[in-house]
Amino acid sequence: MLQTKDYDFDTPNSLKKVYSVTVTYASDRDHTTPIRYAINGSGSFDGNTFTGDFSGSGQGWKKVRATLDTPVECQSISLKISNTVTTGLIEGLKINDISIEYRLLGKRVS
Repeated sequence: MLQTKDYDFDTPNSLKKVYSVTVTYASDRDHTTPIRYAINGSGSFDGNTFTGDFSGSGQGWKKVRATLDTPVECQSISLKISNTVTTGLIEGLKINDISIEYRLLGKRVS
């Protein structure tokens, strides 16, 4: 499991709208909905999932763009990427980089 810090994108008093996450990974097994998120420093990842699976087919680095059904408004976001397969991993799950697609909203946090 990998858990990121709470990212505020260097604008802590502005609201953001998060749309998607792109992850470059390597794995030899499929992982179903491995990306979760928590907002505003809550630390609660329960029920907050991005739609997007890691595929075990092929070799080397692969990319997945995981999306949200509805964009999330927040001050900050933290990600948790979990290894959802418990057996048979030869290569394991490796994360190379993570990109978050977001937009600054014209609102300040009240």
